Amino acid sequence: MTADMYVIIFGLVSFGWICRRDLHRWFWRKK
Repeated sequence: MTADMYVIIFGLVSFGWICRRDLHRWFWRKK
């Protein structure tokens, strides 16, 4: 794997974590 692939994977993982956290916050607020 090249360094660029590591950067892309790390970006996708962190982006997924942020989206999941925001989704949970929005879900609890809606209840």
